[in-house]
Amino acid sequence: MNILTMVQNIGLSPKKAASTKGGEYHSPCPGCGGEDRFHVWPEQNAGQGSYWCRGCGKGGDAIQFLIDFQGLSFKEACSRLNLK
Repeated sequence: MNILTMVQNIGLSPKKAASTKGGEYHSPCPGCGGEDRFHVWPEQNAGQGSYWCRGCGKGGDAIQFLIDFQGLSFKEACSRLNLK
């Protein structure tokens, strides 16, 4: 599961802002809000994606997304993503 799907699963609807490098999507940040400050690049990190918020500065990969916005530990996040 990549970050774009995770963002959609928590109720946000990111809008495509660019098509370069697999696309860039913007939405409100699941942590600090705003309108379009949360950036998602679903094709980075071998299809797992990455994210960054202009407002709160949080960013990272799919594991970090689950830690930041789902409250999971590193081990729980890896398990959810079927990583060992």
